[in-house]
Amino acid sequence: FLAFNYNSFGYNAPIAIPTELLQLKELVSLDLGFNFFTGTIHSGFGDLKELEFLNLQSNVYLNGTLPPELGRLENIEIIILANNQFVGEIPSEFGRMEKLAQLDLSQN
Repeated sequence: FLAFNYNSFGYNAPIAIPTELLQLKELVSLDLGFNFFTGTIHSGFGDLKELEFLNLQSNVYLNGTLPPELGRLENIEIIILANNQFVGEIPSEFGRMEKLAQLDLSQN
């Protein structure tokens, strides 16, 4: 479980979500909500096979399309991506997430 929510990462100077997090292959829960991260979601997040919970909500500066690689998250149950600047369609690969119970894309 890794929680960095409600910090001000990127408040003074925009920063992307650290790619070092992609090395945490046994990570089950990642909460980076309510920060100021910028850029897109790295496709490598799809390699975090043990991930059950992902919260990137309210980073405001996260943008772009949702990476289809997230569809490889075979254990994911909850994804919260609300209140960012994502555009485009939900990738068809998301249909592979058989355990997904909640997907929040509101206010994008």
